[in-house]
Amino acid sequence: MSKARNLANLISDGLVDTAEIADGAITQAKIDAGVDLGGGATGGGSDEIFYENGQTVTADYTLTTNTNAMSTGPVTVNTGVTVTIPTGSRYVVI
Repeated sequence: MSKARNLANLISDGLVDTAEIADGAITQAKIDAGVDLGGGATGGGSDEIFYENGQTVTADYTLTTNTNAMSTGPVTVNTGVTVTIPTGSRYVVI
């Protein structure tokens, strides 16, 4: 078992708190190929061309302060659902 996997097990088992890991102590991490991180471009074969997003906001969402977000529209915000865009942030539908 690799050192990275051992550390992951210690953290997930609650034996090591991430607060105990010094800043800069981990300079590289390996994520199992079976883990879907999402959010990346996709396409046919090995193409990474398309970013896909849903069309309906069904739950309240607040952008992180001083960040921006975008969607490709149309986008519908369901009745009673709020999208909050803090000062200093921007949301664009293209």
